[in-house]
Amino acid sequence: MSELIFPTEQLSAQAAESLRSLSQVLESGQQDSYTLRLEHAPDHPVVLPAPALQIVRALLTELANGNAVSLVTHPAELTMQEAAEILEVEGPLLVSLVESGKLPHRKVGARPRLRLTDVIQYKRDREAETRELAALSAEMKEDGGGWP
Repeated sequence: MSELIFPTEQLSAQAAESLRSLSQVLESGQQDSYTLRLEHAPDHPVVLPAPALQIVRALLTELANGNAVSLVTHPAELTMQEAAEILEVEGPLLVSLVESGKLPHRKVGARPRLRLTDVIQYKRDREAETRELAALSAEMKEDGGGWP
């Protein structure tokens, strides 16, 4: 975890100006990466992947709005407890998801580890299914074929 950055009025103004420029660049078309040339080091271009620039954009937005910011990282692999917290499920359900192969894992000693990307994808898939079922239920109720 990084230290909090508290914006001054001057920093907020600079962030707002940078945000306008960056937004124009990003809205001109999506690329896989962007090359930055810094004034004090023009011979050393910095290549940033597009997702990194999106994070910079979010950072500038918060600073421009006067909000303090910090960077929070997340581990690439999760313990069962961490995965259960993200999925908002009890341990036994998570164990059954892992054992059934619905959530891939690897063993570190005797303990399973799950990739954060797999856990997030599983959560997104379940949320999409829930929305689809809710829409279907609403449709059935409107057609008079739903539950009383």
